[in-house]
Amino acid sequence: MQERLGAGQPVELPQYSQNEPPVAEGRREIPAAWIVALVEQPKGTVAQPVVIRNATIVGDLKLRYVEFQADVCFTGCRFKGEVDFSFCVFSKAAVLDGSHFEKKVSLRGTSTRADFEWTGTEFDLDLEGPGLAVARSLYAQGAKFGSCNLQGASVVGHAVFKQAKYQPAHFRGEARFDLVQIGGGLLLSETIFDADVSFVGATVKHFADFSSVVFSGKVKMDGLVIDGDAFFDNAQFLIRSCDPKEDRVRFPGIRIAGQGVFDRAVFGGEVRFDQACFMAEAFFESAQFHGNARFDGASFAGVTRFTRDEDNDTRAAGDPTRFLADVNFAGAKAFADIHFEEAQFSRDTSFRDASFKIVYFRESVAQKVLAGQTPQFGAPGAVPKLDLRGFSYDRIFVAWGEALGILEPYDVQPYRQMERALRTIGKDRDADKVYLKQRRRALWYDCRHPRRWLLAAGGLLYWAFARFGARPLRLAVIPLILVFSSAFVFSLPHAVRPRKDSGCVEHNLTLREASGVSLNYFLPVEVPVGACWQATDGTFPLEPFGVSVSFLFWATVLKLCGWIFVPLAVAALGGFFRRDPSK
Repeated sequence: MQERLGAGQPVELPQYSQNEPPVAEGRREIPAAWIVALVEQPKGTVAQPVVIRNATIVGDLKLRYVEFQADVCFTGCRFKGEVDFSFCVFSKAAVLDGSHFEKKVSLRGTSTRADFEWTGTEFDLDLEGPGLAVARSLYAQGAKFGSCNLQGASVVGHAVFKQAKYQPAHFRGEARFDLVQIGGGLLLSETIFDADVSFVGATVKHFADFSSVVFSGKVKMDGLVIDGDAFFDNAQFLIRSCDPKEDRVRFPGIRIAGQGVFDRAVFGGEVRFDQACFMAEAFFESAQFHGNARFDGASFAGVTRFTRDEDNDTRAAGDPTRFLADVNFAGAKAFADIHFEEAQFSRDTSFRDASFKIVYFRESVAQKVLAGQTPQFGAPGAVPKLDLRGFSYDRIFVAWGEALGILEPYDVQPYRQMERALRTIGKDRDADKVYLKQRRRALWYDCRHPRRWLLAAGGLLYWAFARFGARPLRLAVIPLILVFSSAFVFSLPHAVRPRKDSGCVEHNLTLREASGVSLNYFLPVEVPVGACWQATDGTFPLEPFGVSVSFLFWATVLKLCGWIFVPLAVAALGGFFRRDPSK
């Protein structure tokens, strides 16, 4: 075997078999010194190919700063000692497929001018590869890692950790990909991370596939840039910590130029998407947020969906998107439609100072149609808070009664904004109801503060007599009741007498004549009908209260009511009481 290595010929041994006797294992052993001896000094080069299959490399293999000018292929080999290829240059093929490294492997500053292949390779301990440079693609399908450090590595082509016909990669220790530069795509679907993983400041020029990846430790993707699509569908962020508020999953500042797909993803603890930038569509359909979710300052350029996922093939509907803890969209911006139709907000929710174009929540109509539908905001036994202060949008579709019922803290802006948006889409009656809800909330707020009791008294009168100026039908109903009841009073015997020099003959008035007297007293100006009659100081019993009231006193009260209601009615008809917020 030593002679074949020296001559650049391949050393090929049979595949390992189970229960192989020690004698057969011994025949596979190749001392690491034989490989080290291939280096030509002082040039530090290996000119001939190094091709070894199914051998056991014994001893430490340290080949720092070596240039391999031909193929290097260790297929199915076992390395018993440490392996150090730091700052080596692989000019042609570099293949470690199916090999098993029992001790530390160093690829610090290593560079390849072709593909680097680790398919099915197993690293028991540390893999140190900061500054690794791969001129084409890195293939590590089905590889198993202990701890892996590839900080600052660059791959001109694809970084492949999973393909269809291979098993997924498995990282049993901490994995660090900070500042990695990948010129092609990153394929990590179904990969398993048992410990912490970090992609801080990494850049992927094409797509990144994290679909069905299982993360069991902390995840840090601060400032990750993906210039194509990013797939996190069915990803599992499993947090072993018992505290759902612990910051374990981080995407702050992530930028995704293509679609961002997080459908059916499960976030077991707190997740941060603050200042994230989604430059195309973003999908969080049927995602589950078990801890606090932060989207404050996030930017959504395309259509965004936090709704129920439906399988395009079977049309089977999945679970709705659920926020099981607090969620924060403060300062977020959406430049296209953003959908929350079937999302469930179980705890406190904030859209403070967010700016959306068109936002869809569950509408009250849809809520009535679906039997047994639970409220969109809140969970059984929980009293959530919804913060909409400074929240602006062009159009909104929402069960506004449910949303405004939990609005906290109180501020007039959310009501005004919702009222304006409802009028924009022609829902004037709903807009009026929103306005009335805000005025009642303000009245209750004034009543609870002694220094505002004077305002509360004015607001209470405003509500009682004019319904805060919104469709004040009581301005017509109350005067009609007063006028017709007064007509009955003035038709009683000795209720009125003729005015002096009026020429009228004293008699008991009919209801028609008494109606004229009642109308004349009610109107602020005198009208001809009933002008020749005036109330007497006689009395009549007011049965419900058991007291006697004079006709003159009744006329005085009717006159005062006229001075109150008639100007209010004129103002309401003229539109001076309250201007339409949409104008």
